[in-house]
Amino acid sequence: MDGSQMSMFPSQSWFGFMHNIGPSPVPTELHLRQVNHLAVLIVSGAWSNRWIHSGQETRCDAASGMVGFFSADNEEQAMVSRTDTDAKAFILAIPPAHLQSIATSEGLTPSSELQARPFFHDAIIRALLARLVTDTSGGSVTRGLNAEIAARALVLRLVEIVQGEAPDWHADTGIFDSRTMGHITDYIDSHLHHYVPLADLALLCKTSPSHFAKKFRHSAGLSLQRFVNRRRLRASMALLGTSSTPLSQIALDLGFSSQSHFTLLFSSLTGFTPASYRRQIGNE
Repeated sequence: MDGSQMSMFPSQSWFGFMHNIGPSPVPTELHLRQVNHLAVLIVSGAWSNRWIHSGQETRCDAASGMVGFFSADNEEQAMVSRTDTDAKAFILAIPPAHLQSIATSEGLTPSSELQARPFFHDAIIRALLARLVTDTSGGSVTRGLNAEIAARALVLRLVEIVQGEAPDWHADTGIFDSRTMGHITDYIDSHLHHYVPLADLALLCKTSPSHFAKKFRHSAGLSLQRFVNRRRLRASMALLGTSSTPLSQIALDLGFSSQSHFTLLFSSLTGFTPASYRRQIGNE
């Protein structure tokens, strides 16, 4: 399948598709030649599977919410599935070169022969795959910055799980490196118009929410909420200097609870009200 038009990345051929099976007296067979790594999310139903690969057969049952990983080895394999009800799985193909480059850039060294893992429970992989599905009937994948952040986190988690290198974040007392802080800031900036959940950011960094909050404070010198508010105020200053957008609309567009809340925070940081700041820079 040529996935270039559904790619999340302009230079990469990431693509996803939905695999559906229904109750049938004859098992459903899915044949693939593994030129890409496959990350699988069981969206609904329960499957009884026979995975046939390299002349060996492995039984691997799967249920809703479970995930799987099938490594690229350029070999044909088959998944023979049977279910008594309608069942559905989302399959995301990941180019090996891209997995390698992401892992290497984040300090991981993936094995040249990553081993398959069908099927297992992992809340982080499940949530990240679910984020990448924009059409649960056709299985198309989302695009843009949010998709790139989620896909990068997915690759790193997959490599860690498959190689048995999942980090123990409870023992981590350090700070986020500049690359990770850049990803966090980009994500926050793209979501300024609404509430930015702590759990979402923790998920992208593969930590618990409590650990993310502690590490973020050490990294940024601010709590997450104060940092988000600073980014909102930074964006508002740009708008005040370049547009005549009403203050009430700026407050709404940037996720402040009200114009008065916007004014209070803006004044506490700059010493000006938004209106007086606009006058000071001559944009009124």
